[in-house]
Amino acid sequence: MAEKGKNRKPRLSPEQKEQKRKEKEAARKRIQIDLEQVEKLGMLMCTLEECSAFLDVKRTTLEKRQDFLDAWRKGKEKGKMSLRRHQFHQAEKSAAMAIWLGKQYLGQTDKQSLEHSGEMKINWMEEKTYSKKTDEENTE
Repeated sequence: MAEKGKNRKPRLSPEQKEQKRKEKEAARKRIQIDLEQVEKLGMLMCTLEECSAFLDVKRTTLEKRQDFLDAWRKGKEKGKMSLRRHQFHQAEKSAAMAIWLGKQYLGQTDKQSLEHSGEMKINWMEEKTYSKKTDEENTE
């Protein structure tokens, strides 16, 4: 019989595990991503899933790449600015858009007030109490 534990690999220290992980990561070829293209995708408000499909790269890989995330977020912010610019231009022609923008950015709201002037009369009716008839009263 073989001795217990003889064929097992020795345990690695945390430093050794980290070193092994770095070596493995360095051995893989880094996927090239066109960051200008990523920024354009962000400007179109593409989701991570859409970017993943367009670039043919797994979403989990994209989520780990800080350069990708920075370019994508920058593009999304540029897209918001572009959309806002178009909305303000549209507001020059459309009262509805001007009102909507006022509500979004200026805290404006639709307020409806109801005023009543004059005397108000209320007629009260006497409350009547009704009771169920008994079976004997129903037969009469």
